[in-house]
Amino acid sequence: VYPGHAGWCPLTGLPTDADLLENRPIFISISKFPAWATRPAVLASAPVVFETLIDEGQTRLQALFYCGYPEKVPGVEVEGGGQFDISGVRSGRVFYAELAQLFGAGLIFGGADAKVYQTIAPYQCGVVDNVGIPGNPGGLGMDIESLQAVGESCKHRLGNTDLDIWQFGPAPAGGESAMNFLMHYNHLNQTRWIFDANVGGYVRYENDPAEPKKFTLSTDKLSGEAIVRQNVILLEAPHKILNSSGTILSFDLTDERGYAYLLRDGAMFKACWSGVFDDYPTTSNRSRPFLFYDCATKEPINFAYGSTWVNVVDPSFWFETSDDFLVAKQPFLGYGE
Repeated sequence: VYPGHAGWCPLTGLPTDADLLENRPIFISISKFPAWATRPAVLASAPVVFETLIDEGQTRLQALFYCGYPEKVPGVEVEGGGQFDISGVRSGRVFYAELAQLFGAGLIFGGADAKVYQTIAPYQCGVVDNVGIPGNPGGLGMDIESLQAVGESCKHRLGNTDLDIWQFGPAPAGGESAMNFLMHYNHLNQTRWIFDANVGGYVRYENDPAEPKKFTLSTDKLSGEAIVRQNVILLEAPHKILNSSGTILSFDLTDERGYAYLLRDGAMFKACWSGVFDDYPTTSNRSRPFLFYDCATKEPINFAYGSTWVNVVDPSFWFETSDDFLVAKQPFLGYGE
């Protein structure tokens, strides 16, 4: 069924072309907020997406492409048009270095603050094009062919990293009902995840800053597919504010541990995560994707087969319920010194 030699993607537990496993995983920094900048594109084909705070309740997406690449769907009109298959590529952030190390990944981003760039430059693999419209934050992008070329050309640059860490299988016992979940970063930046057994995952809906109470189905700009995740994770990591204006936030994932929450199959399970090197040393002396395990028994907790969305939250967040939704609220973190 699969071209080439059949292999298994360590980030989804699903079959893939073994030849693609030789390519470097690539993180792309993609706009999420405000909505007028861009609408997320080609997210349906990314096996892992991180959503992270950048400032004042705004978030940014880091889409990891590995085990395969987006495909253009014949007959589907690209929503909003645009010059690039992948549009809205945005600036780099300090914590991108953490993600690059965890997944042995290369980074693609659209510029960066000078101090930020010093931290993430060693992991940069490839550049993006610009439509040349001044003041257009969504004007940076690239085509699918360019993305695959970057993954191929960067595959030996950062050395070998073992990605076969996560386990996939049946859900653990127990868990709290979580058929409907709302991630609330601020009033204008909210995401609903509604579990649909017919598609085997959580379907994503996003609110409109112009009408905050109105949520619309999130679709992939390139393929027109609904964005569905089999796993939605809240990963706790203390955030640090690095400048007086509060625009540079950071957190540590390598050599750190914390609590996490896994939503799968309509239920939520509390867990622990670890990026501590001594917990799982490697022959290549490099970090690996975070471990995900039962806090009491230390046994791995299974992900559902499929793709994962990770919301990195500060431990100051809290849960509440509203209108049949389990709500996670991330408070505004304030400004630095």
